[in-house]
Amino acid sequence: MDAVPVALAAAGWLVGPGLALAYAVGLRGISALGMAPVFSVLLVSVTAVVGQKAGQTWSVWLVLGVTAVTVVLAVVASLLLRRVAPPRQSDPPRTLLVAAAALVPAMAVAWFVVVRGFGQPDELSQTFDAMFHYSAVSYILESGSASSLTINSLGNPSTAAGFYPAGWHGVTSLVVLTTGTDIATATNMVSWAIAGLIWPIGSSLLVRQVVGRNTAAMAITPVLSVAFTAFPWGLLSFGVLWPNALSLALVPSGLAAVLAATKTAKDDTIGFRRAITLAPLVLVACAFAHPNAVFSLAVLAVFPFGTAVLRYALKTWREGQAWRGVVAVLGTLAVLFGLWWFVAHAEAFRQVRQMYWPPFETPANAVGEALLNATNGRPALWALSVLTVAGLVVAWRLVNHRWLIAAAAASTFLYVLTAAINRPDTQKFTGYWYNDSFRLAAMLPITAVPLAVLAVLLIAGKVAGLFPAGSSRLALLRTPTALALLVVVVLLPLTSGFYAKTNAAALAGTYTKADPKAGTLVDDTEEAFLPKLAAAVPKDAVVANNPWDGSAVMLAEVQRKALYPHADIAWSAEQEYLSKNLDNAANDPRVCAAAKKVGVRYLLLGNKTFWPQDQRQKWYTGIAEPKAPGAFELVAQEGSVKLYRLDRCGSTTLP
Repeated sequence: MDAVPVALAAAGWLVGPGLALAYAVGLRGISALGMAPVFSVLLVSVTAVVGQKAGQTWSVWLVLGVTAVTVVLAVVASLLLRRVAPPRQSDPPRTLLVAAAALVPAMAVAWFVVVRGFGQPDELSQTFDAMFHYSAVSYILESGSASSLTINSLGNPSTAAGFYPAGWHGVTSLVVLTTGTDIATATNMVSWAIAGLIWPIGSSLLVRQVVGRNTAAMAITPVLSVAFTAFPWGLLSFGVLWPNALSLALVPSGLAAVLAATKTAKDDTIGFRRAITLAPLVLVACAFAHPNAVFSLAVLAVFPFGTAVLRYALKTWREGQAWRGVVAVLGTLAVLFGLWWFVAHAEAFRQVRQMYWPPFETPANAVGEALLNATNGRPALWALSVLTVAGLVVAWRLVNHRWLIAAAAASTFLYVLTAAINRPDTQKFTGYWYNDSFRLAAMLPITAVPLAVLAVLLIAGKVAGLFPAGSSRLALLRTPTALALLVVVVLLPLTSGFYAKTNAAALAGTYTKADPKAGTLVDDTEEAFLPKLAAAVPKDAVVANNPWDGSAVMLAEVQRKALYPHADIAWSAEQEYLSKNLDNAANDPRVCAAAKKVGVRYLLLGNKTFWPQDQRQKWYTGIAEPKAPGAFELVAQEGSVKLYRLDRCGSTTLP
């Protein structure tokens, strides 16, 4: 319960700023709520970049101020363009009420999953990438800069500045600044908000665009969306890929806007002109969250876009101007091929394209896993998969929804390439997701959610036919919303609580049940040492550490500056020398000169338990017990975890 205010702050930052902007640009109801997270990430990310360029310190008030100014400008622009793009008409109050109420069980299921998966609100992720992400949030709080143009260096002066998507880090740092909580708790509550709120409302907007004004669909979409394992829970445990999880949670809203822009939505709630105008903003927001989302959105958007082009071609053929349709189709194919060829050969993506993950199964098994929502060896979600497959049949019968089948097939195809093949020739298709099956498996639920909803609506319709017409007692039960909810209630025992325990187990794999063979990044002894570490080290001090023993995460948790905040970053000459010789500070004058230059005042020794087989551990052989007494003074200790102060460097060489 202590974490509830932090969870509310996470939800507030991910929805609040964007919701104000969504209403300012003329969106209403479900469309405003669905686009709110996209706009929130955009506002946070752009504010960070502009603020850093303008020399402004990162703060809650900076984001709120920029949001207020942006909203005012958007209101003025909307008023000036009122005739061109009037505000969208909202859905009926009953539909909006049901859509809002439906989020409650989804958030509750997600809360159960994180409680069972994390164990404690401040539980740390025992993963390699967690080192960087925890350190990045700590760097933002220490430096006052959350810019995506500077965060990749983590404040290390020898690392060249470059773009790294910092949308997730900016939001998490705002949660810390708002509540005063620790970084781990803020991270975990942002994870809950992504899975239990952002993903369900984005899925609701997408379903709204697919099925139109349908109260029954709004009632069941949120809770169905949180039942899938591959996303959101897969990306909140593997890696750990927090920025990817945030970015992919925005894709359903982006795809909903694509349906509006291509006029393939049913009873569009966004608007053609508004969708065209907002398209660049959606792409920028996704890129700031993580560029993977841009590529995921591009793949899925091809099919509604292709549907619109084919409709235009058929229209021109009927009107006796078939040549226009031919030009449109051939031109579209040429543009799509050109874009793919450019990206497939762009030097900027070369390193990402060449990431290699060995295939681990046959193509047939990979296809079966995709159909059973059991990707990457996870348990099959049988009841949910039956609905998804049934939804494919429904989508085929409803011609306007056939693009969903093609989009689902494309996601499956990309997953199969990474899980079962992964050769240099396939990497031109999958390289933009690091050729990683986990990232591509996470795309599958984006189309699976609306397909499952279509199946539930069909079943509800069939059940309605079983009730006799004209009975007043059964009138309420025969409503589509009541029957759809009845089908979902039946799913509750069939899915063991919407697979909450299955998803919690997937989450716990890198938290409370981290693999002991791979080691633990921060063990219980190190966690118990954190209060002593915070008390002993001044906030402006630099602490030498071996990131492989969990010390980088420990220092990030207490918001102290680590000499090595991550295990794999380009270090300066002084940092490289210290990494191999700091333990000889009593005898080596060069160590003293290097330590003075980089400002090292402390040495932290943790328990070396993480990835013991990794050869990169040899880079830090000098971060060890002092070879000779005199230079270091033991300040604090908890078991084998020790903190030294470097107060007499070169002491044995003094006269």
